[in-house]
Amino acid sequence: RGQGEGAVVEEVQPDTPAARGGLEANDVVTEIDGVRVTDGIALIVMIRTHQPGEILVFTVQRGRSERTLDIELDSLVG
Repeated sequence: RGQGEGAVVEEVQPDTPAARGGLEANDVVTEIDGVRVTDGIALIVMIRTHQPGEILVFTVQRGRSERTLDIELDSLVG
């Protein structure tokens, strides 16, 4: 992947919003609610602009397939 092509998920802690939403290690987040994610910093900034309890639609690349995941935020976003 080149620069500006998403944020690689390095690990997913169990029983977190990401895990409950179906996010897996090595997924590449390319969009949140239709807005392009360029890198990990952009991903964090985008998540932090939302409130706990909001559901965000993550577009992820997993292997050769693309999928969308609904992830509900909690108060421990980081």
